[in-house]
Amino acid sequence: MLHGKVASGFHALQVEVNRALYLDEEKIVKRPAFALVRERLTRALNAIVTMPLSQLGGPDCLPQAAE
Repeated sequence: MLHGKVASGFHALQVEVNRALYLDEEKIVKRPAFALVRERLTRALNAIVTMPLSQLGGPDCLPQAAE
């Protein structure tokens, strides 16, 4: 199922993060790297959401979503 409708101006982005980067899955506790992972994801997402859509090009320039 595609969530974005680029031709209608609705863009979607799915981000998947490996929990092993920030979580000890056996103990269900944050790893020491949690703060760094959160900081990096926050910076990346802020850059994405403030990017002008004009920089993305038109609907014909974008790749199809993975299924």
